[in-house]
Amino acid sequence: MVVLPRQVVATAALAAALGLRPGPILAHDDLAAQEPETMGHPVDWRGDLDYLVAVLPRVHGNLYHTVSPERFDSAASELAARIESLPAAVARVELAGLVAMIGDGHTRVNLLRPGDPGVPAQPDSGFVPLPVELYLFADGIYVRAAAEEYRDLVGDRVTRIGTLSAREAADRVGPFMHRDNDMTVRLGTPWLLVRPAFLRAAGVTDNLGSIPMEFETRQGQRVRRQLRPAPDANPDAVDARKLARIIYHMLSTREPWCAALTSSETARDELQQSAVAQTTCSQAD
Repeated sequence: MVVLPRQVVATAALAAALGLRPGPILAHDDLAAQEPETMGHPVDWRGDLDYLVAVLPRVHGNLYHTVSPERFDSAASELAARIESLPAAVARVELAGLVAMIGDGHTRVNLLRPGDPGVPAQPDSGFVPLPVELYLFADGIYVRAAAEEYRDLVGDRVTRIGTLSAREAADRVGPFMHRDNDMTVRLGTPWLLVRPAFLRAAGVTDNLGSIPMEFETRQGQRVRRQLRPAPDANPDAVDARKLARIIYHMLSTREPWCAALTSSETARDELQQSAVAQTTCSQAD
C-alpha cells in the first residue's frame, strides 16, 4: 500500500487519479473528489510533480523498461521549470504525459472520465468531451459517432482541428496517451482529440470552450463547425458501427444491399440511426 504524504488536497486528487490510496488525513472520498481550486486550497503542482517522481520508482515493478532514467528525469525537470505557470487543465495533462512516457498502459493519470477524483466536470474545464467520437483509420480520422444534434457529421472525415490539420493534431496529442504499444496510441488518440484540455496542452488550440473543426463530407464538400463540450450529450447516439450489423444481416441472408435493409425490422431500426447507411442505400437506389 502506498500512503500519501500530508500535503495539499490536490495531492489526494492526484493519488486517486493514479489509483493510489490516500493516507488517513486525506482519506475522505468527498474531500478527494472535489476540485481543489474551489475549496480555498492552493494547488501545489510542483509538489504533485515532485511526489509523482519520488513515488513512481517505488510502486512500479519496472519503471524504466521503456524509457531510460535519464530521459524520464530530464522530462520531469523540464516540466518542473514551468508547471507552476501552466493553466490547471494543462498542468493535469502534462502530468499525464510524463506518466505516459513509462510505456505501461496500466500506469496512467486518469483524465478521461469527468467527475472522477481529480478530474473536473465543469463544461469549460477542458475534460468534458466534445459531442462526437472519432476513429483513426488508415486513410484519416473519421467521425464514428455523434450526439443527435451532430448526426450529419457521422461518416465525415476530420480535416482540421483548431489551427492544425487533423493528422498534425493527432501527432501532437499522441504522446499524452498512456500506452503499451503503438496500437494503444492509435486507439486512444481519438479520445484525446475530443477533449479540449489535451488539445490546448498540445498547442492545437488555446480555447477550452469551443473548438473549431473542419470536416470533409462523403460528397467531398468541406464544412466548418464549432463544437462545444456537452456534459449531458450522448456522443454515440448516432453510431456508424450500427452499419456493421446491417452488413452482417445482408451477408448472412445473402440478400442484396437495399433488400436487406427493408426485410429485417432490426436492420430497418439500425438504418434509421445510421447516416452512412441512409446515404449509401439512397445512392444505390
